[in-house]
Amino acid sequence: MVRLLIRTAIFIGLGAVGLWVASLVLEGFTLTRQGFLVTVLVFAAAQSILEPVITKLTARNALAFLGGVGLESTRSPSV
Repeated sequence: MVRLLIRTAIFIGLGAVGLWVASLVLEGFTLTRQGFLVTVLVFAAAQSILEPVITKLTARNALAFLGGVGLESTRSPSV
């Protein structure tokens, strides 16, 4: 549970920094306080929930994926 809270705090911080940088770099990008908070919290919550699921699925199916990558990388290119 502590790891989930720490991860969520990191996701909130990274989302806030990313959104702030986007507002500086992108022309015409406006940012309100309420929109900023809602956006950061929604994306941090989604990332906190989905990250463990995707990690588990990737770990479970990694061997099949790596086998496919190995076959594809050794395939001779068609001319």
